[in-house]
Amino acid sequence: MKKPKLKVELRDNTGKEVNKKFRREGIVPGVLYSPHDKENLILKVKTDELSKLLSAKSHGLIDLEVNDGKKKVSRLAVIKDLQYNSLKRQIVHVDFYGVTLKEKLTLEIDIELIGEPI
Repeated sequence: MKKPKLKVELRDNTGKEVNKKFRREGIVPGVLYSPHDKENLILKVKTDELSKLLSAKSHGLIDLEVNDGKKKVSRLAVIKDLQYNSLKRQIVHVDFYGVTLKEKLTLEIDIELIGEPI
């Protein structure tokens, strides 16, 4: 099964005011953490691209294309947590969890029943 791709960029600044500015510009702040990396990657992703990925309801694994301005690196990840502003109905923050295909994961998934009972 083909994994969906999501383009993300590294961000330098952190903090409340910086994140508010990102959200006004249509960017969602996020983080990629993994037990295989020495440090977490602080990211930003376009709201439109993230919403499109979430509405597709496709595969759980995501191929993140991390752009740091100099080079692009591809990382395999799952969405660990999404934070929403329920009043504005917008995504506030996203947490990605980096994985490899050699490890076992325990994840919670939503099951959507389709059809009518007999």
